[in-house]
Amino acid sequence: MRKKIAFYGTVFFLLSLLVSCKSVLPEEKLTPAPPPPKPMASMNLPNHIKKQEEYKYITELAHQGAIIQRENNHLHIIMPDTSLFKTNSFTLNDALMKTLDDVAALMRVHLYKIAVIDGHTDERGSLKVNQALSERRSHAVIAYLEAQGIPGNRLYAMGHGETMPRASNKSASGQAMNRRVEITIREPKHGEQSY
Repeated sequence: MRKKIAFYGTVFFLLSLLVSCKSVLPEEKLTPAPPPPKPMASMNLPNHIKKQEEYKYITELAHQGAIIQRENNHLHIIMPDTSLFKTNSFTLNDALMKTLDDVAALMRVHLYKIAVIDGHTDERGSLKVNQALSERRSHAVIAYLEAQGIPGNRLYAMGHGETMPRASNKSASGQAMNRRVEITIREPKHGEQSY
């Protein structure tokens, strides 16, 4: 019996000691879990990995119907026919946004390159109206790419109005092909910023 009392007394003493020590110790603060590591910046990737990533996005763009032309270090992207604008509109449709997602991914692969967005119109409307509309189209694309995380200082808008048709404006299908944007990803020239 004495052993039981001594045992329970020891347990009670240790428990009271623990409770009193806990009040002396500083409160334990919960810290949030660290954020997951950021993906490695493309500029740190080996060139063969960059080329694989570029190939993946170029292939996706081609599957969507985009025409891809490479000249030296320039990558010229003509948007697919499904990504064209409606008459007198600069609203981006779903197909164009999907294409622009892949363009944004390409821009992330090439951190030191810029994109020049060329807006175009068909010949309906006055020169002044078409020029303004083509500029709005390129600015709408820039706004979308910025929303995808591409810094605005890497994006340049140009409007060409009706001056550079891709097809004849005599048919409805030709006019539709002329209501477009084209994007060139290239090295910056003197005075242009990249990253």
